[in-house]
Amino acid sequence: MAYVVDLVNVLEILFALTADNSTKLTRGVISLAFNVYYQSEMRRESHSQIENFNYKILARNAVLEKILSLVTTSPITKDDISKALESAPREYLERDEEWYVDDVNPEREKRLASLTDLVDDLNVQFRKEGSIGVLTDAIALQHAILDLMPRWHRGRLASLVRLTDFLGERFRMVGSTEDLTQIITLRSAVLELTPPGHQLRIASLVHLANSLHERFKREGGTEDLTKAITLRRAALELTPAGHQRYIVSLVDLADSLHERCKREGGIKDLSEIITLRRTALRHTLPEHPNYPAFLVDLIHHLEKRLKIDGGIEDLSEIISLRRTALQLTPLLHPDYHASLLSLLDHLDERFDREGRTEDLTEIITLRRTVLKLTPPGHQGRFASLDNLSNRLYERFRRAGALADLEETIILRRDALQCAPPTPSDRCISLLHLANCLCAKYSRLSVEAALTEAVTHVCAALRLCPPEHYVSCRNCLAKCVELKTRKWRVPAPTSSNVEKVVRNIIAETTKTLPLRLLNTRTGVLCNRDAQLSYFESSAEYDELLSSVRDGPESEELIRKTVFKFFRYTILSHRWGSGEPLLRDIERKNIYTLEGGEGVAKLQNFCMITLQHDYAWAWSDTCCIDKDSSPESQEAIVSMFCWYRNSALTIVHLSDVYGTQSFTDSVWFSRGWTLQELLASPRILFFRQDWSLYVNSTLPNHKEDSAVLTELREATGIGESHLKNFSPGMGDVRSRLQWASARSTTRPEDAAYSLFGIFQVHLPIFYGETIENALGRLLAEIISQSGDTSVLDWAGKESSFHSCLPADLKPYTLYQAVSCLQSTPSDPINGNDIDPEKARQMYNALAQLPSPRFLTGRRLVLPCIVHRITRVQLLESSPGALHHYYEIVAPGLVPLKLALSSHLQEGPGKALPYALIRPWNPKLFDLVPHGNILRSFLKWLGQPFNALLLMRTLRNEYKRIAPDCLISARVENVASIVANTKCRALEIV
Repeated sequence: MAYVVDLVNVLEILFALTADNSTKLTRGVISLAFNVYYQSEMRRESHSQIENFNYKILARNAVLEKILSLVTTSPITKDDISKALESAPREYLERDEEWYVDDVNPEREKRLASLTDLVDDLNVQFRKEGSIGVLTDAIALQHAILDLMPRWHRGRLASLVRLTDFLGERFRMVGSTEDLTQIITLRSAVLELTPPGHQLRIASLVHLANSLHERFKREGGTEDLTKAITLRRAALELTPAGHQRYIVSLVDLADSLHERCKREGGIKDLSEIITLRRTALRHTLPEHPNYPAFLVDLIHHLEKRLKIDGGIEDLSEIISLRRTALQLTPLLHPDYHASLLSLLDHLDERFDREGRTEDLTEIITLRRTVLKLTPPGHQGRFASLDNLSNRLYERFRRAGALADLEETIILRRDALQCAPPTPSDRCISLLHLANCLCAKYSRLSVEAALTEAVTHVCAALRLCPPEHYVSCRNCLAKCVELKTRKWRVPAPTSSNVEKVVRNIIAETTKTLPLRLLNTRTGVLCNRDAQLSYFESSAEYDELLSSVRDGPESEELIRKTVFKFFRYTILSHRWGSGEPLLRDIERKNIYTLEGGEGVAKLQNFCMITLQHDYAWAWSDTCCIDKDSSPESQEAIVSMFCWYRNSALTIVHLSDVYGTQSFTDSVWFSRGWTLQELLASPRILFFRQDWSLYVNSTLPNHKEDSAVLTELREATGIGESHLKNFSPGMGDVRSRLQWASARSTTRPEDAAYSLFGIFQVHLPIFYGETIENALGRLLAEIISQSGDTSVLDWAGKESSFHSCLPADLKPYTLYQAVSCLQSTPSDPINGNDIDPEKARQMYNALAQLPSPRFLTGRRLVLPCIVHRITRVQLLESSPGALHHYYEIVAPGLVPLKLALSSHLQEGPGKALPYALIRPWNPKLFDLVPHGNILRSFLKWLGQPFNALLLMRTLRNEYKRIAPDCLISARVENVASIVANTKCRALEIV
């Protein structure tokens, strides 16, 4: 193999091959040379230098010297050269545009050298004497040098830079606008000669931006400022984060944007300024002398944005930064007091908006520090006492701590001794002290406190301006009411007790079912009848005869009423001959004749009576099922009724003898799930009404053997069985518990879960299960933000494409056709940009929570993975499933089965996207310092993806898969770089 030493040799060969004069070097020749080099076997770092190499050099020797300095030995054969020539575009060979001419002029070069020597001497003289005349001569000669130089002379760039330096010196001395204009013109020329990749590119951008910014400050031209901002952005993009000029570039751009923001007031510029100053602060060590200034600048701009849009996030960040500023300021520093007050102002604002207890505690601590910094005689002493006392009194009103009240009284007395600035201030101080003394009297009955309060409020009335008159009057009225109360309280009477009893009964019965069976009489009672039974009871007579007014008596009444109205509740599987309301109304259930249903009701009431409870409730006969409003109220209240019952009696009609109850049909019914979870005490009975498991415990949920069987039968953990809390916690598990259960009416599958999830939705019997379940799941997503509801496969609902048609997909799903290849470690070995990852997390954190809008549109925050290829792997006519491979950057290629057809092919034309739903609460419990690490770890984990299709209306709709789409991450760095964070609207 013959080796060509370097590109110089390649050029020489090509000169011989071209028809041009060998002293000329055309663009086509150079392109061919580089084409040859790219065909070589070796690739070196010199590629990047060659690609950015400026070919516009006048002398042939200079071209060859430059190439020789960039390229080392490369093995290139003659075949490589021939191949390059054959593959070169014809225009390279035919184009005769000359961009290089060997026109070295010895006389000109000699003249240039002489002028340069003379300028050097003048520069030395100027540095010694500082004479403006000498500098002006040097500028004139440097102009002459530039005039002599051809446009592409190798020394032109250096000459331009030198002339701008001289003009800059004179501008700093004289401040001439003409000099500044020349500087801008010359720096623009320098920028043209330093294309991207040139080592002076950043400096050229920065210097020109500085000059334009200077002219803007003098003349106010918006165009100069806009150009300066554009140049500063370009310089910042070229400056790596660790570069010594990086922070300066951030600050310079922020300063220019600040100037424009002052003129135009744009929120977009303000937000960019905040981002830049935040970045500058993050890259500056706290001990750096510029750190405090950066901190203050960021705070000031955040405060400006806070005034515009009032965002609580900005307020919280200001508070955090103000804390940092306070920590950096020594206690004896002149600015410490002002810094402390600024932090307090913002804490006060957040407390007034959100009422956080932790903010109030911090405010009080800091106000105490302010008080120490304003000793007696200080002009701010009154304000310090007043502010601290106000916040202490606020905490007393919230928590009721007498220590806070006593301290507040002391501080407000001290404030009165400080000679408040105005009569109005003294009036308010007197009024506040009077209110505190009234509160002390109310809690401790200290007569002296009430007497002092009257004195102060009367003094306040004499001073008060019109706007405070009503407050002072009301305070005096309160003092008089407290002082005379003991003379106006009537002696306790039985009628008073009777009124209290009736109120407590009314309050208690509101939580009871509308009708209850009296197990002692066998009669069904409405609420009026229930009250009548109580008023004729021995318990009622005892209350009237022995109880007197007072808090302790009221508590006794509550306990007595609660005990009297304790009730049991029946949980069962409906059978034949169940008695309805019309069958037992105005009848005694114990004398009824009937079949299994009547016998069940009688046994239920008998067991209730044996457990010493007077009241019982059954869903068969205690609801008027002919009344739609009453049926709806019963369904909505059912969970609470079971939760408030004294005992739930479960009748298992298919469990006999020693048979285990785990296979009972009771565990397969929809309504019995909430009955099991809601009941605090429960007992199971066999078909013959004998107690299941001869346990002496009054509650089967406390029996370990029964609990073990319950876990086996239901798949529900012990903690939920014993202490279930309704609401939105652990949504996926709750749906799974219900998924294998059935109901007689399909829509009841959804209605029976309303209490478990603590949602309040209307009941529409006759609607489809898809509509009922859709309304429930939409409410769950909107309230909780839990996107695990979307993890299902199978038939989609007509209510919404992201929801299933029924609960069955929430069982433990076994994927049958979604086997994925095993990826390499998605995080190790990848260059993840922490800043981009942080930006991605911040973008997700700013997205709205998942929720359903009117029109059944789901707003879903998510990470969008662009699909770059869809390929059909397997299909046959009449097949139920079609097997596809889907490719998205950063993910292991997916193989999945679908019952629907997909459009195949590569490219952006595909109307599909894979999304990873985002839950805003995902990292709520992660410490702030660990969020980014946890976020990257989460990004690398497998996830259940949703496959979406963009419709002709530019909406998104989910494509229901036949199995869960379990996506695996191949490269987290690619995910961070190539995905988008969006809140999509899905129909």
